[in-house]
Amino acid sequence: MSYLMQDRFSWGPRDLGMMFAYFGLILIFVQGGLVGRLGAHFGEKTLMRTGIASMATGLACIAFSSVVATVYIGLTFISVGTAIFNTSTLAFASMKIGPDERGLVMGVFQSMQSLGRSVGPIAAGLLYLVIRELPFFLGIAIMITLFFWLTVLLRRSENSAVGQGEEGVN
Repeated sequence: MSYLMQDRFSWGPRDLGMMFAYFGLILIFVQGGLVGRLGAHFGEKTLMRTGIASMATGLACIAFSSVVATVYIGLTFISVGTAIFNTSTLAFASMKIGPDERGLVMGVFQSMQSLGRSVGPIAAGLLYLVIRELPFFLGIAIMITLFFWLTVLLRRSENSAVGQGEEGVN
């Protein structure tokens, strides 16, 4: 992201700092107060898919941005999607597993996030050397794949719950 903004808009440390501050403020707002209400109204399954779609939309906005406003629109979609997806995924997982497994599942989830934050920038930097927008296009492809994979898994989960006489989680 930093390289693309430097190459496309000649952004320096101040501009990038403002961009990341904007991203962080949206995360705080959405995770701090909005996602709980959205989860109660729409359910975690819907929020997980919405979060993925929002992140893909944001990546597309940034990849094709030719003006700074489009970058901030993309950042908004990515930060809202990230907050919604992460929170609803943890909530959904905690409802579907037993109390004795929660620590393990939450630990694995946190570990995978850390792995992504460690390996992701290195991989994105290498892809950026090939084509500037390639990390964003790959991110979009991953989000689309994840969206459909998650949809299939959630349908299987619903069918399994109905077959066992349980009600599914939204």
